[in-house]
Amino acid sequence: MNKISIYILLVLLYVGLSKNTFSTFKDEFPLIANENSFSSYFKEQDLFSIILLDYIETGFFIKTYLHKYKIIWPHNEPQIVITRVRRDFFEKHIKNIGLSIFRKNSKNAESFTPLPPFAMFVGDPVYGHWSTGTNKREWIFYPSYKHLINSIGLTNYNVDWESYKKMQIHLLQNNAFYGLHNEFGTNGSVTQKMVKDYQFNKKVGTKSFKDALIKLIKNTSN
Repeated sequence: MNKISIYILLVLLYVGLSKNTFSTFKDEFPLIANENSFSSYFKEQDLFSIILLDYIETGFFIKTYLHKYKIIWPHNEPQIVITRVRRDFFEKHIKNIGLSIFRKNSKNAESFTPLPPFAMFVGDPVYGHWSTGTNKREWIFYPSYKHLINSIGLTNYNVDWESYKKMQIHLLQNNAFYGLHNEFGTNGSVTQKMVKDYQFNKKVGTKSFKDALIKLIKNTSN
């Protein structure tokens, strides 16, 4: 078998594996086309926030885009969900790991502005209150909602009044907010600690297969 035949065979093999991988994802993971799909997918829930934990792009000839979410409910344990997404939706949220990219409150009002993971709960008197008697006002959750601190990744972070007010301005302007010091989002220091246990294994997947394919082709040329 000559070198051209080997190359064609390897390419066909790769395409076949890509198609099989795509089919597996298609059967296993639901498709979230855009923000409007969240309500229909979680239609049994009337109050929740969705945090983007990670994303990954797989496939060489056939691309598949995956998002990993943490679904936060006030009274239940959070749920981890992996979905397929469309390319434009994937690219839209490249900078937004760790942010709440969708929220639906008890009045069925929906919000799509990417905000820090505490956006739905901090400032709402149902869940807590602002501290008094100090120069720096900070948010304090009621004991019955203390579990939200872990759920939204704020174990080592206190939300102050300045951050909250700035976030509200961004919300009104429909602009993503990454914190006063960019501590949230894909490159944010707080986010990196929050999502470290939820990351996709980037070392395993199409890219490694592609590298092996290129190496194999080079070896056949020697």
